[in-house]
Amino acid sequence: MVQTVKQTLMTGLGDGYFQRMITEETETVAPIYDDEIGTEVVPSLQSAETEMTYESSPLFLSNKKHSDLGKISDLKITLNAAYLPDGFAEWATGAVKLAEGIYGYNSNPIRKFFRFAFPMTDENGREVVINVPKCQLEPVGLNPQSETDSKEAQITAYNVVGNALVYQPAVSESEDDINNAIYFKADLRKAAVSAIYDRNKLLEVGFYDKLTLEACRISTVPAG
Repeated sequence: MVQTVKQTLMTGLGDGYFQRMITEETETVAPIYDDEIGTEVVPSLQSAETEMTYESSPLFLSNKKHSDLGKISDLKITLNAAYLPDGFAEWATGAVKLAEGIYGYNSNPIRKFFRFAFPMTDENGREVVINVPKCQLEPVGLNPQSETDSKEAQITAYNVVGNALVYQPAVSESEDDINNAIYFKADLRKAAVSAIYDRNKLLEVGFYDKLTLEACRISTVPAG
């Protein structure tokens, strides 16, 4: 039997969630994010165009293509936004803070890592949460334009690169966990997902393996 099943269409993009990484992960130690500053949220995103970088490495045996040993090296995001959290772009791109609100840029900046998350919305207002646990921001240029009578907003194209986490929970915790993670998707349009996982925790706390996903479950309050 053949069935035609319609799905809801994605129609929107929500706020941007940014959290600084203060200690980069290793294969055996998970990344540490900045809980003191916490997750910074901005209602400034216009679009987030993503592209996976896939490096193909085909193997030919007996005159035939036997396998493709390719890999995904990173996730490139062209993030069109009016602004990022205050001082975040400067911090992420390695600018030197000379005083409050004053930064200098040298020729060999040391870029920082951070977590980036955002919700995509469908035509019914339901959401799909995207979480990229290890990102870098490429140095941001300037694009000032003359103001006209219509006074149009100036949108900046930020180039965000999502890197694979080298932390390997599947080695130490569970064989069916995930290694070398680049990004995650939580489809809250599905009732079975939204009934278990807290939308705000998925965005504000983030996750990158089974253990951190478990921390994003909806809290239950004991009766009585």
